[in-house]
Amino acid sequence: MSNIVPYQYQAEAPVKDLQGLKALVTAALPRMQDLLPRHISADRMAKLVLHAASRQPRLFQCTMESIVESVMTASTLGLECDGTRGEGYLIPYRNNKKNRYECRFQTGYQGLAK
Repeated sequence: MSNIVPYQYQAEAPVKDLQGLKALVTAALPRMQDLLPRHISADRMAKLVLHAASRQPRLFQCTMESIVESVMTASTLGLECDGTRGEGYLIPYRNNKKNRYECRFQTGYQGLAK
């Protein structure tokens, strides 16, 4: 029997650092795998999320729920979300009413063409 405890995240809390983002993405891998098309693996999508965060450090201030939602949207569409190929981007937006950052997936021009 395994002693692995599933990752519990607080939806409204920010990710804060790379380790928190890795844990969040790892916990979402099974759900991503169900949504992704055959040409993209869940591990690749996880690496793309980490790459996007290294390019846009404000993603670490975004809520966990918004990051998971954005990654699931990218997975459903079968688009890469790191912005390198121009298919899609994870963009942090400031929500002044709630005084926090929220991540949103935005389709790029190559994603629209695809």
